[in-house]
Amino acid sequence: MVMVHLEAFLDEFRRLDPKSQHLVAQLTRQLHPNGSHPDLNPPLSELVQPWLSDMANHGKSLQTCRRYFYCVRKFLAQHPSPNPIDIDTHFTFLRGRASLRVLASTAAALRSFFRFCETRGLLVADLRDATPIVKVTQKRRLAAPPEDIAVLLSYDQLKPRTRAFIHILTDSGARLAEVLSIRRSDIDLRELRITIMGKGARERIIYISPETGQAIKEYLAQAPQSTYLFPGQRSLTWSQQAVRQHLALLCHKLGIKRFTPHQLRHLFATKTINAGANIRSISEILGHKSPAVTLEVYCHTDDELNRQEHRKYSPLADILSRATEIQRERTRSKKGELRR
Repeated sequence: MVMVHLEAFLDEFRRLDPKSQHLVAQLTRQLHPNGSHPDLNPPLSELVQPWLSDMANHGKSLQTCRRYFYCVRKFLAQHPSPNPIDIDTHFTFLRGRASLRVLASTAAALRSFFRFCETRGLLVADLRDATPIVKVTQKRRLAAPPEDIAVLLSYDQLKPRTRAFIHILTDSGARLAEVLSIRRSDIDLRELRITIMGKGARERIIYISPETGQAIKEYLAQAPQSTYLFPGQRSLTWSQQAVRQHLALLCHKLGIKRFTPHQLRHLFATKTINAGANIRSISEILGHKSPAVTLEVYCHTDDELNRQEHRKYSPLADILSRATEIQRERTRSKKGELRR
């Protein structure tokens, strides 16, 4: 009889709007402060795998899924049936031992997990609200030095695959994972454009220069048969780790400072924006959700441009010029009075 009433209660609960669900959850916690209602919700650990699948289906990267899974698994291992006090205890413990980025990842992972649990009708609104929002200051984005990229591309023993890869990254600002997932059918060398799948499973078009089109054509002329543009030896595509190692070895061999594939994205974004490109177009090319993200991350990151803009627009020069003119007028006035 109790189970029948409980199932009826949960059915009614799922029909409530989120605000009402939140109030019911709070009331339930207050009535059972010691967690004496184990049958009210199934074990949260049972929803971890469905949650991971849901994130993957919504376009979350494999790296993000792994990081979030580690954070949630660690939390649930210590608090299988958590309450808001457990969350506060967990973050108090982490603040003394973990970096700010770990704190931010843990908070984001738990909020994501609790939101998913709510969609399954679980009473976890108070747990979600108890999870803090941890903000991490955006680090200064460093672009790869153009001179070093020129040295790399001038290397006469550079393989066609690497040349085409560097061309695409530098010419389009695409993410490493996006470039590695390009299929040959996504490439239109006549129109000089490539269709790529970005974050959140959002498809977009990136455009390439004739030089990049030529580099791709030369590479494809001797590349092994594959569905993907950059196939791997042991996997469908060239792995991200293998790409980074390959690039690092090349930089070491050529005696230039090591840079990452993502720094080529920073270079494209910084140079195009600072050269006066339309910010909305660049935002769409980069695959950002809005131009505001592009402005926040990439604007004013070029020291030389900042120096030039300062020299050009600082009001001090005009003020000093006006002050000099006033001094001259005063001097002329004094000389005129002396003559009289």
